[in-house]
Amino acid sequence: MNSFGKLGIMIDCSRNGVMRPETVKKFIELIAKMGYNCILLYMEDVYEVENQPYFGHQRGRYTKEDLKSIDDFGYERGIEVIPCIQTLSHLEAPLKWPCYSNMKDYNNTLLAGDDRVYQLIDSMFATVNECFRSKCVNVGMDEASFLGMGRYKDKHGIENPTDILLKHLYKVSDLAEKYGFELSVWSDMFFKLLGNGDYYNTETDVDCLSGKIPHNVRLIYWDYYSKDKKHFDERIQKHKRIAEDIYFAGGIWTWTGFAPHISFSVESARESIISCAENGVKDIYFTLWGDNGNECSRFSVLPAIYAAGQFANGNFDMPKIKEGFAKLIGVDFDDFCLAELPDTPNIRQTASDDSSDANWINAEKYLLYNDCFMGKFDCIVTDGLGEKYAEAAKKLEKVSENNDYADVFETLNKLCRVLELKAEIGIRTRKAYKDNDKASLSEIIKDYNEILIRIEEFYVSFRKQWYNENKPQGFEVQDARIGGLIKRVSNCKDRLNDYVDGKINRIIELEEPMLEYRPNGAESWRKSILFNSWSETVTSGNI
Repeated sequence: MNSFGKLGIMIDCSRNGVMRPETVKKFIELIAKMGYNCILLYMEDVYEVENQPYFGHQRGRYTKEDLKSIDDFGYERGIEVIPCIQTLSHLEAPLKWPCYSNMKDYNNTLLAGDDRVYQLIDSMFATVNECFRSKCVNVGMDEASFLGMGRYKDKHGIENPTDILLKHLYKVSDLAEKYGFELSVWSDMFFKLLGNGDYYNTETDVDCLSGKIPHNVRLIYWDYYSKDKKHFDERIQKHKRIAEDIYFAGGIWTWTGFAPHISFSVESARESIISCAENGVKDIYFTLWGDNGNECSRFSVLPAIYAAGQFANGNFDMPKIKEGFAKLIGVDFDDFCLAELPDTPNIRQTASDDSSDANWINAEKYLLYNDCFMGKFDCIVTDGLGEKYAEAAKKLEKVSENNDYADVFETLNKLCRVLELKAEIGIRTRKAYKDNDKASLSEIIKDYNEILIRIEEFYVSFRKQWYNENKPQGFEVQDARIGGLIKRVSNCKDRLNDYVDGKINRIIELEEPMLEYRPNGAESWRKSILFNSWSETVTSGNI
């Protein structure tokens, strides 16, 4: 048994990928065998709320029957199912509907102090109370960067945002009392508001918050970006200046694109768990976020989930951990970790274990969508990257055979096959055009044709993976993105054909000077870009 009270995995169901109830149940079975005792469903607006037809509309929301079924399934297997909702910010999806416009402060943030807002939150609590046995509810309240700066300021004038946050928290706490809920809130806003926007700055004076957190509310210290125990020690101790009894939430990285970051997740989990044990933190969660489209399969990080569970149970022997994983999952631990190869295979094969270069890279996403003529990320492509993707594809192909997770590895294999040709296509195109080498351009056009074939193959695999794991709503975004990629590659190919055939005498985009994505040409950043925005990758214009 683990030495902690709650040991859980949080699944993000709000970034378009709402995990199917059947898949949640499969996940519950797996983590129960790994030593976990709770699962958290991060839902924002993707759950049914009485008399709120637009809440989660067209987003694949869970029905009450879905949630009750999941809760029953978890209960039968010793897994507490904990709802994670939002009662302040991160509500951009529902706030797009006109019926909620009068409840909006700014952008994605509810209007604190408004009676209609608290009626809505009370309805959220009513659903949660009806559908879950757990009396623990995560109510969010994180990253409300413009709290009090929109409609709130128009109504009340300028007010200290920390005071606004606390007053809102008291209101939500009071609403929770009648249901007997124990609430948890992400703690970042308290630090940001007192520390001039800095997240968890250890110099921030938080003593003014001591004793001000409601009795039925616990803070969650979340931190996904370090593998330094001292870093965690300092910030846990800082949190305990506000309240003694806190949660910790670490990150198992599924949120930067199609590929996971397993190695870093394992290292970070190990150090954070040791720190929590030494500093008296009893409840730990590990989060699987899905930023910017939820492209990454949650099953791709099973090695990190398993390892974290073993660490929490006091087992830090990696050979034994790997042996136990293979016995449970049926795939060798190191082979499963090849799922992270597509992020940047050249870095994975050259960076030392302690190199920051190997931490947070998602080249498989921004090089997929990088424009063939105007690619802002051509500047980070190194010679031979296409060959590295070809090698990665071969390794992934071997793992995609005869196991329960074959579709995950097939998708990543097909992606690497695309990038084998596409990663360097912009550089090759520009060079041949500048050299006025039409013979080379004719050969490059053949690669454009092959890229289009391979994108279609990748799409078929990715679509299969998505529908196996998620509800269909949300995939329309992937249709738009990958469909747009196909049309853009096709258009670039057609323009090259027209140039080679003499139908046009210039391709203006290829004549524009290419600027470094980051200035000054520093070599260090070229290997370590994390850029997880489809809209800002595909164009320097507006979408």
